[in-house]
Amino acid sequence: HALSNVGQDGNLMQTPRWWENCTIQRNIADSGQEQARKVGAAIKTLKIPISEVLTAQFCRTRDTGHAMGLGPIEITEDLNHQTGQRLGFDVNAARFNQLAKVPARGTNRVLVSHTHASTKPEERIMSAMQEAEIVVFHPDRKGGSEPIARIPLTGWDILITTAAAAKP
Repeated sequence: HALSNVGQDGNLMQTPRWWENCTIQRNIADSGQEQARKVGAAIKTLKIPISEVLTAQFCRTRDTGHAMGLGPIEITEDLNHQTGQRLGFDVNAARFNQLAKVPARGTNRVLVSHTHASTKPEERIMSAMQEAEIVVFHPDRKGGSEPIARIPLTGWDILITTAAAAKP
């Protein structure tokens, strides 16, 4: 997700339907809104086809997804941080399953989530991520996926410049 306010989330698990209460969560900062708009605009400029945008239940992930402006968002607990994980639910396994899903032919899926402390070797690429940074995963069509690139916020300008220079 994009840059959020400094602080900590409140007692989420003690609050029924916590995801509907943004007052007990860290929320997206104004500069985070701008980061998300920049990433969304770059994806549109590069004509990267997006078939779906999924976000975690946290307000900051939903706001990031909306600000990107890539279409309607689908909210899922599969992308939550472990802080918002309900008892008996393995959010790391659920997120990994989302990463392994093959998008509609010729399109891409955007998953707006958090940096996680997953022990899966294929997810170690996500360590030390910056806000609004994207990790590109390639589903292997065998129920898994592999990370193939990281795009920090500053990387979008480089991609746009490179794409423009490559046009005949």
